[in-house]
Amino acid sequence: MGFQIVRLEHSILQNARGKLRLTQRQVADAAKVQLRQYQRFESGERSLSSSSFHIARPRA
Repeated sequence: MGFQIVRLEHSILQNARGKLRLTQRQVADAAKVQLRQYQRFESGERSLSSSSFHIARPRA
């Protein structure tokens, strides 16, 4: 059952990145995570729901 959740997350990430025409590097940099960490999320190797990281937001 846990694998299905990871599979869904990875599909969402790939589809969203594709629609935005961004590279994995661009998404990783924007999310302030290492490229390899993002690649693991997108491949389904790691689950977003079981990870904790902070996404920086610009101050207004």
